[in-house]
Amino acid sequence: MKLVSRGPKNYLARSNRYDLAPWGVAGVNVFTANNIVSPSEQIDAGTMQTPGGFANRRYQTFSPIMRGSYGTISIYAQENTEEELVIASYNGAVFFAQTIFNLNTGNYTILAGDAALMEDIGDGWYRCSIMDRDWLGTAAHGYYVWLVNAGIVNLWDAQVNPGYGPDPRVRTEEVPLT
Repeated sequence: MKLVSRGPKNYLARSNRYDLAPWGVAGVNVFTANNIVSPSEQIDAGTMQTPGGFANRRYQTFSPIMRGSYGTISIYAQENTEEELVIASYNGAVFFAQTIFNLNTGNYTILAGDAALMEDIGDGWYRCSIMDRDWLGTAAHGYYVWLVNAGIVNLWDAQVNPGYGPDPRVRTEEVPLT
């Protein structure tokens, strides 16, 4: 019997460029790319400035590909003394997973869904992840990111992978790594 191992996946396209399609924007949400030093020690992280709230968000929407199983979304965010970042899975009617990550304290609050994880990866950066089991037949859903209140937050890569928990980081450009 031959064992087949699964390498890291990222179902998002342009995982680091929140300002380019297929990332969408709603409301007032300005993203400046490649202006901040990231954990990779490159100037490849960006700044999101918004008046806050779900109406002012960034997102990627796609058809479900793992119906009936878990998926994980991770976003890297820089520590901030006043910002609360929200990551959510939403199909236009229901939040399947939604967590508020406090970028000052390193704590998080799960509002919907099963689990979340906030890892301190060093140099003032967190990897914020939500685990989501919403892929039970919904036609399409999206992953969303916004701030609770008006403010600025530095973001680096985003990743969606199958399974319960984040895969090692995989950056994507025009096409996802499936």
